[in-house]
Amino acid sequence: MDQMRQQMQTLQRTYNELKAVDAEKTSRIETNDTAMAALRAKYDAVKADKKALRAASNEAGVKTGALEEELSQLTAQNEALQTETEELKETLREMIELVESPEAEDAKAQKKYREYMQQLPAPQNLPPYAPPSLKRLKPVCFKDTNIHGYFAEDARTKSFLNHVLYLPKRITHMCAFQYIAYGPTHRYDRTTGKWIEGSDLIGFDGGIRELFLNSKNFVVYVGSYKCHDLGSLEPNGISLPSHISLPEMMDVILGVPWPPGHAKLIKERYPDGVRVRATGLQCVGFSNQLYESLHKRFAHERAMGQTSKKRKAEDEDLRRGGKVQKKT
Repeated sequence: MDQMRQQMQTLQRTYNELKAVDAEKTSRIETNDTAMAALRAKYDAVKADKKALRAASNEAGVKTGALEEELSQLTAQNEALQTETEELKETLREMIELVESPEAEDAKAQKKYREYMQQLPAPQNLPPYAPPSLKRLKPVCFKDTNIHGYFAEDARTKSFLNHVLYLPKRITHMCAFQYIAYGPTHRYDRTTGKWIEGSDLIGFDGGIRELFLNSKNFVVYVGSYKCHDLGSLEPNGISLPSHISLPEMMDVILGVPWPPGHAKLIKERYPDGVRVRATGLQCVGFSNQLYESLHKRFAHERAMGQTSKKRKAEDEDLRRGGKVQKKT
């Protein structure tokens, strides 16, 4: 009996222990189930979010694709507009060149010439009566004088004959001590009947000439001038400036007298009007010897001419029986 009682007690303890273990496991299972349920809920939420994100991503991808396509179209349109704009600008430039006035062309060329000439050094040790003012210069002859023949008549000036530069109505004042002379871009050779390219002044480039200008009814000597061919600044030449004489330029182009059919010749060579090439004239000195010889000779000739005229008038008065009136 005691032995059975002890076995029963042992079984009871084992039962109680197993029951306690079972209760603990049950509790842990319930805890795990709760945790698993929470994890499941989180998983389902994450899965739902992921699905929503995937849907949003797909939608964004569709929108992005649409935007990229729209951007591509706009870029193509922009490039086409830029090309069209450049073509319009080029057309506009061509139209401006076609309608640009000779005065505007001349102004642009004059600016180039002035910039070139202003960089050249000014002359040194000029006499006080020398340029840039022509008012203080004494005349050397009348402006209708054949100046080359006039030089040849006097031994004192004959040595300067090949260095004279006298171009009536073909020279314009640029700035202090500087002028611009013009010659045609082409000249007609009457012997061959062909056109020669180049100004009649191009051979003067780099040389020094004694420059003479018209001043009212007289010719004045303005100094020694170095010639600078400015053709490279305007390779095609420019339209004849308004202040340059067309008849004088025609004499250079065709020779004197003008040949028969000269109007047709000019129209064929210069369909848009006569074009000219510029030569810059830079003052580099002043020949006192030449100046003194010329203006003293002219002053003497004028004085002699006035005396001669007075004597002729007196002789004519006496011949008619009149009296010579003396001035008081």
